[in-house]
Order: sequence, then C-alpha cells, then structure tokens
Amino acid sequence: RKLKALLLKRCIGCVHVLAQLQRDKPGAARMMDKKLVADKYWEGVLQAERDFNAEMDDVVKESEMTEEGFGRSVWPQGLQFYRLEQHKEMMAKKEADEAEARKIGGDSSDASSGGKRDDPETVERKEAMRKHLREVGWFAFGLVRVDRAGWRRL
Repeated sequence: RKLKALLLKRCIGCVHVLAQLQRDKPGAARMMDKKLVADKYWEGVLQAERDFNAEMDDVVKESEMTEEGFGRSVWPQGLQFYRLEQHKEMMAKKEADEAEARKIGGDSSDASSGGKRDDPETVERKEAMRKHLREVGWFAFGLVRVDRAGWRRL
C-alpha cells in the first residue's frame, strides 16, 4: 500500500514535468525553426522529453510489479491528483485576489462585483465548463488513451 502511494506520488511529480514540457516545447520548436536558440538548447528539450518517457515507462512497469493492473490506472490517477492540486492552487489564488480586492475597494466594490459574478450568463458558462471538465477527465492532457488493450501513450 505504501509502495503504491509512493509510485502515485512519483507519477504526480512526472505530470508536473510533463505540463512544463507541453508548455515549453512548442515555443522552443518555433525558436529553433527561426534559429533563435542554440542546437544544444533544443537537444536539452528533446532529452528532457526522452527522460520523461523513460520515467513514465518505469513507473508503469513498477506499478505492474506491485499489483497487476495498477500500471493501467497509475497515470489516470496521477493526472487526476495533479488537476485537483492545480484547481486548489487556482482557487486559493482567486480567494486571495478577492480578499485583496475587498481590502482595497471596501464594501462598495463587493456589491458591484457581486452582481457581475451572479450574472446568469456567467453562472451558465461556469457550469458548462465544469460539465466539460467532468466529461473530458484525465483525457484532457492528451497523454493516454484507453482501449481494450489498456492504456497507451499517444
């Protein structure tokens, strides 16, 4: 049980790396095409991607050794925990920003912005986004696809 928790924690750490790679690689590729970065930098990005893929495979293999079938579920669980962590951070930042705005603006700004937040169109848009995120789930990252054979990296 403890080993499974450690593998899941390792997986979540890998997801952080993956998110960074997904953010950085397209920009680095564009810069490389325009010869704005050295070949060594681009090779570093590609090496990081290879290292990530190797780590991903290692986590799956070790997960399968601990419990049969756990290798197929470790990445979906890791992605789910990562998204939950990101959501919590986003909500904490939003609450801190709102508290700061209340502190600066006083009570009058709460009334004016409160009406804006409770706007039916805004509520509907937020609910549609929540529904979409529930439907998309961990497939949103485009990392894995599940079929009869199990998970597969795309």
